[in-house]
Amino acid sequence: MRRNLIFKFTVLASFLGWFSLVISLEHSQAREFGYLEQTENRTLVPIRFISEQLGAEVSWNADSQAVQVQHNDTTIDLTIGSTHAYINGEQQTIDVSPQLQQGRTYVPLRFINDGLGFTTSWDASNYIATVENEADTIEITVDQGRTSEHQNGTVSGISANYSIIDLTNRHLDIDLGIAEDNVGQVEQLPSLASRHQSTLAVNGTFFDAYTENNDPYGVLIDKEELLHIGRDRTTIGFTDQHKVVMDVISPRVEGSTDGDDSWSGSWYTTWVNRSSSGGGDESIMYTPAYGDSVTHQSGQQIVIENGTVQEITNGTTSIPRNGYILFFDGSPAEQMLDRFSVGTEVDYSIDFQADTTEQAEWEDVITAVGAGPRLVRAGQIDIGTKAEGFNDPSITQQAAARSAIGVTSDRRLIVLATPSASMQQLAQAMQSLGAEEAMNLDGGASSGLYRNGASVVSPGRPISNALLFNE
Repeated sequence: MRRNLIFKFTVLASFLGWFSLVISLEHSQAREFGYLEQTENRTLVPIRFISEQLGAEVSWNADSQAVQVQHNDTTIDLTIGSTHAYINGEQQTIDVSPQLQQGRTYVPLRFINDGLGFTTSWDASNYIATVENEADTIEITVDQGRTSEHQNGTVSGISANYSIIDLTNRHLDIDLGIAEDNVGQVEQLPSLASRHQSTLAVNGTFFDAYTENNDPYGVLIDKEELLHIGRDRTTIGFTDQHKVVMDVISPRVEGSTDGDDSWSGSWYTTWVNRSSSGGGDESIMYTPAYGDSVTHQSGQQIVIENGTVQEITNGTTSIPRNGYILFFDGSPAEQMLDRFSVGTEVDYSIDFQADTTEQAEWEDVITAVGAGPRLVRAGQIDIGTKAEGFNDPSITQQAAARSAIGVTSDRRLIVLATPSASMQQLAQAMQSLGAEEAMNLDGGASSGLYRNGASVVSPGRPISNALLFNE
């Protein structure tokens, strides 16, 4: 997750109603899903997938609703709603015609790939089509058209409200909701969910509910940005293709100055968007998610905008919209402050330090919440209270209001809230609903579930953050 990414766009031509665009992206946040055409059992994918991911030049004529795909010496011509297609001028008959849905053009994947000489394979258990394009292997999730399930009743002996949603749903959005849009604030769950027009929401990580700062305790990632660091606790992450990654992680921010990542030029921060304890050894990064400004009575604040140090100051300092502030106090200031001066170029990456998953898996995550403990692993109950350092009897032994989240082997997401359960009972409930992997979220007075405009389980207090879903 290296910052200061570059976007490159090249427009080729526009004439006679045709518009042709090739996009070369070193980094793309575009989320593209295919879908299954049920009648012919064929996969259609957005034309954008063909251009961005497969490297073809795609032209679109809005007047005739014609699509032309060019790659090397091959030209494919298709028309919306027609089963007649042409490869280098030779007519072909296709099983399913291209479709125009909600302003997006979808084309039959296998026909395009076969015509261009690419190889297509199908992962039936994960509903993923894989395309081998010369030296690249590219995946796309295929929407299965499954409906969500919402229930209120008894699950494995406990009372529970739960929802099961389809992670292959191309219309599904998964986001992190931050109270009042600033880390360290609190907000009622219905307000947080409705502001984001969410159809489903569940409370997220633990937070300090008993002091003024309301700092979260777990990992928070939103739109690929690390908003808060937690350590040694289970985190659930979602990629732009709704793949789920679940593991114990302890992210670390590691940076360089003027391209030097050796000891003499490198830097780190222990925390992100966390209140200072005041006067100790501290290294904290503050991003715009923390608010408009930050104030410290000691230490130094390095203001970085567009990858360059703008000033080094103290007191109350504005957080740049296109940057962040590094705060060093005590020994971190003694070790690292002299590596920065006005004009220094600064970059950073995140080392996720995951227990069992790979760094690359977390680099693909765009939304994440850390809480814990783990409840289910590989379909078996595996409660991680001891391994993750939970010692409070209210978590390790007692029954209480709880929330949980998990994923099934066929890519459905389970979100559950219960008024009373022990960790063992919660794990059993998630396992009985089919969870292959599952974890606990914040509980007690924070436990809440919002669905279709109303709270079905109301938290007993404002909360710090939530996972938000919009179908």
